[in-house]
Amino acid sequence: LAARRRDAVSEALAYLVGRTVANAVRRMARRLRQPRYLVTAVAGFGWLALLGRAGLQPAHAAEPAAALPAAALGVLVFVAWGWLFGTGARALAFSPAEVTWLLPAPLARAGLVNLKLLRVQGLVLLNSVLWVLLLPSADAAASLRRMVGLWCFLSILALHRIGAGLTRSRAAGSRGLRLVGATIAGALVGMALLM
Repeated sequence: LAARRRDAVSEALAYLVGRTVANAVRRMARRLRQPRYLVTAVAGFGWLALLGRAGLQPAHAAEPAAALPAAALGVLVFVAWGWLFGTGARALAFSPAEVTWLLPAPLARAGLVNLKLLRVQGLVLLNSVLWVLLLPSADAAASLRRMVGLWCFLSILALHRIGAGLTRSRAAGSRGLRLVGATIAGALVGMALLM
């Protein structure tokens, strides 16, 4: 009986995720009928095509070590922004359809959180594959390593953002904690700028 119930819940989750994706694609396609969305989509795809063509041409690339300080500063700003102004808790928020269908279902809280985290991982994996396709390498093994590395890096950033958002929402009533966080983040940004 318990196995049959788990199968029914799994089928319901698969149906909900499938319908959510199909409806999102349909909604995006409907938006393309409006000129502002169509122009933006064409400009975005054009930019990606130019970026992809630049990756295919042999160019004199800069030393990777030269880009490390800028990349580190970018990550620092992203992390500090998440702690100061982040909304990562929204990543675990449920849509009205999910509230209607999932919350009354016999699911554990951990299963609901895992569903939301799996959805985040789908976006992270899509971004990793997209960047590997846009910046190709002659060596397939190097492309695979780059994709796995990007997936790990983006996963850590996404999970950190969710954790920071949950911590911020929990401490929303504590003014002292926000002041300490802002001071620490400001000090970190200042130190990064001095380096």
